[in-house]
Amino acid sequence: MKGVSRRRPIDRLNVLIVDDDEILGEFIALELQSRGCSILLAPSGEEALKLIGEDVDLLLTDWQMPGMDGMELVRRVRQERSGESYLHIAMMTAREGSGAMLEALAAGVDHFLYKPVDSVQLELAVATARRNRLLHRRLNRRNQLLATAHARMRKVFVALREDLDAAASLHERLLPSGRIVGSVQQVHLYQPALSLGGDTIGTLDLGEGKTLFFMIDVRGHGVPAALESFHLHHRLKGFRPSDPAELCRAAVGLNEEMLQRGDGSYATMLAGVIDAPANRGWIVRAGHPPPLLQQGTAVTVLEQGGSMPLGWFPGVSYAAEPFTFGPSARLTVYSDGLTDCFDGRQSGVSGDLYLARLLEAGAERPLAGFVDFIEEGLGLRKASPHDDVSLLALELTRLEDSAP
Repeated sequence: MKGVSRRRPIDRLNVLIVDDDEILGEFIALELQSRGCSILLAPSGEEALKLIGEDVDLLLTDWQMPGMDGMELVRRVRQERSGESYLHIAMMTAREGSGAMLEALAAGVDHFLYKPVDSVQLELAVATARRNRLLHRRLNRRNQLLATAHARMRKVFVALREDLDAAASLHERLLPSGRIVGSVQQVHLYQPALSLGGDTIGTLDLGEGKTLFFMIDVRGHGVPAALESFHLHHRLKGFRPSDPAELCRAAVGLNEEMLQRGDGSYATMLAGVIDAPANRGWIVRAGHPPPLLQQGTAVTVLEQGGSMPLGWFPGVSYAAEPFTFGPSARLTVYSDGLTDCFDGRQSGVSGDLYLARLLEAGAERPLAGFVDFIEEGLGLRKASPHDDVSLLALELTRLEDSAP
C-alpha cells in the first residue's frame, strides 16, 4: 500500500487503518484509495502507535483486537496527539448498546462504522473527516492570522506605551524642581488623570529678587492636551515677564497664538510675578480659579479682576492685579481638578470653600508638609480623579531656609 504523502491536494486524506483482519483491512484500503485517500495499514494497536504522526487525518480502527484494543489505542492517541493538528477517529464495531458507545465517545471516538462495513459507511466517514479537516485548517489559519495581528498590535502598544512614558517623564521634568527658586520657597502637587495631563506648573528665577510662577490648564486630557500645555509652558517662560505690563502682554500673546491656530483648543492660566525685596506681587488670571493668599489663619481669595480663558476670543485684554506678599504669607495656586475631588453634596460646601477652610486648619503647618496635608484632607490618595490635579504653594524664603 502507498505510504502517507507529505505533499498532497488539500482534499486528500491521510488514513491509518488498524485491524487485525488483514483481508478486511485490504478491502477498506482499496475502497478509501478509490476515494482519493493515502493509506497506511497497521495490524495492531501497538503498530499503529509507531506509524501514526501529525499528518494522519483519519484513524480508522477496529474495536476488538488482540493486545491493545481499539479503545486503548484511541485513549493513547488522544493523549499523545498535538492539539494543533486535526485527527478524526472512526471505530469499527459489531457492538450495540448505548453504554459502550458513550464510553467510546468519552475516549475520543468521533464516528462509528457498524460491521459489516460497507461502502456507504466508508463514504460517510471520509466525507465527514474531509469536511472537518478543512474546517480545522481554516480555523487554524484564522487563529494564526489573529495571533499575528495580536503580536503586531502588542508591539505597537508597547512602543506607544514607551513613547507615552517618555512624554510623561519629559512633562514631569517641566515641573518646579528643588525647594527654593530665587527668593521663594515652593512645593507642588501634580496628579494627571491619565498618564499625560493637560496641566502644567512652572516657576522661574528672573533675578533681582523676582520670581515668575504660573499654572496652565489646557482643555482635555491625554496627548493633545499635554502637547499644548508643553508648548504654552515654554512660550510663557520665553516671554520672561517681570512686571505687570509684561505679564499682560504675555497673556495677550498666548491668547492670540491659540486663536491663530484655529483648532478650538483653549486653556485657563494664572501667571504672576513675586517681587520679594518689595514684599509684593502681581497676578494675571485667564479663566483660572483665583489663588488663595494666606496670612496666618486668615485666607483671602484673590478673585479681583480676571478675564476669559486663552483661545476663546480675539482682542481680549488682561489686567495684572497687585497683592502684598510678606515674609509670613503663603500663596496657593490650584486647578479646578483639585477642588473637584471634594464631594460637597452632603455638606453643601463647595470645593473652593472647603479648600480655604482646609488652609485655615493647617495654618501652622510648615510648607514642607503642606502637600501631604492637602492630599489627606481631600482624600486624593484614595481617589482616582477624573481631571488633572495641580497645586503650587509659595512662601518667601527665610535665612534658615536658604542656608546650605
